[in-house]
Amino acid sequence: TSIYRQKTIWRRTVEVEKLSMDQTLSALQRVVTGRARRRDFVASRQVAQSTNCYVSPLTALSVH
Repeated sequence: TSIYRQKTIWRRTVEVEKLSMDQTLSALQRVVTGRARRRDFVASRQVAQSTNCYVSPLTALSVH
């Protein structure tokens, strides 16, 4: 692959990761505020696994 294509792929990956991170933060906020849907728990757990750390609702509360 050319350098240009590799750059494009890399940039797209970063954008996807950023998007999932934003979704997780809003999901965690809903978990903390008690408006969480089941999907929010799954999303936060998935990102926690991918970032190798689990953010418990208590931790999110103290951060919030």
